[in-house]
Amino acid sequence: MKKGLRWYTVKSGYYQWCQSQPANDGVQQSKGWNKIWNLEVPHKIKVFLWRFCRNTLPIRILLRGRGVPAPIVCSMCTGEVEHLRHLFFECGFAKECWQQKGFDSNVWDIESSHEWLLHTLANGPDEILVKMVSVLWGVWFARNKRIFENRFMSPATVMAWSAKQILEWQIANKKVSFSPHLSNRQQGDGRKWQVPEQGCLKINVDASVVDGQNSFGIGMVLRNHQGHYITGKKMRFAGSFSVMEAEMTGITEALTWAQNYTNAVVIESDSLLSVEAIQNGQENLLELGDLIHQCRNILRHNDRLKLNFVRKQANKVAHSIARIPCELNSSIVISSPPFFLLETILSESLAF
Repeated sequence: MKKGLRWYTVKSGYYQWCQSQPANDGVQQSKGWNKIWNLEVPHKIKVFLWRFCRNTLPIRILLRGRGVPAPIVCSMCTGEVEHLRHLFFECGFAKECWQQKGFDSNVWDIESSHEWLLHTLANGPDEILVKMVSVLWGVWFARNKRIFENRFMSPATVMAWSAKQILEWQIANKKVSFSPHLSNRQQGDGRKWQVPEQGCLKINVDASVVDGQNSFGIGMVLRNHQGHYITGKKMRFAGSFSVMEAEMTGITEALTWAQNYTNAVVIESDSLLSVEAIQNGQENLLELGDLIHQCRNILRHNDRLKLNFVRKQANKVAHSIARIPCELNSSIVISSPPFFLLETILSESLAF
């Protein structure tokens, strides 16, 4: 070594250490690491994937190995040890989730789950990868709901929820365009409430689901083409339901209510997955099938009714009404706009 002054930095030391580590069968140098951060999914899902591929998710067998006195059996089937491969691929619940998305996990030869996922990320097309990621994220979400809240979600509900999470993030970040079923009026900015056409009415609907209350609320508001408040409704139902089930129930109630008017009525919801399920006829969503079928029948037999998706910013009034206190299994008619909503209603009507 030549004599002279040499500088040592933490960065150079870390680089030398990385170079000295074994490649671990290509895992450390896999292109899958870059794909994780480039996938068009929410950041929290990217962190989840990163931990999955590093085999550091806090699953029960790993927690037990670290001295945490936690149960070791799978919380979803209570029959096998909860390790990475079982939880996400071998458990009956996970297999049903994969089937919901059109995958057959039985044909995959998986020995090391985290290495398999990293290899798949490095070589798979983005569209398929996002769909696969939605399954993994949904299984993890359902598992945590079962452990920490003792709530069981069906595979169909979980897959609908995870797809909604990713799709709404993509729309908010302009990764995908709005559905072609949406009207041109709604495809503009999409962030402000729009008045309906001359002589038409508009019903905005939203659902409110609060964990631990074993009930959900629905809020609806009816306005005319001048943006004037006509009436509103608040309903509250007993039972433990997913957000999508509650949103779908709200749309069903709004369509039923709209049939009472002779005017053309536009119904707006900020649940994109629910609106598209109705418009595309996705009646295979099990628990939601009857509601979807009912909504499609109402729309099919009433040409003057139209269902649209809007962003949450354009659904503020219905969102607030859904949170008004109400007796269980009852409904109230709100003939005058609540005081706390006057400013919002006025500003939306004056915008035109």
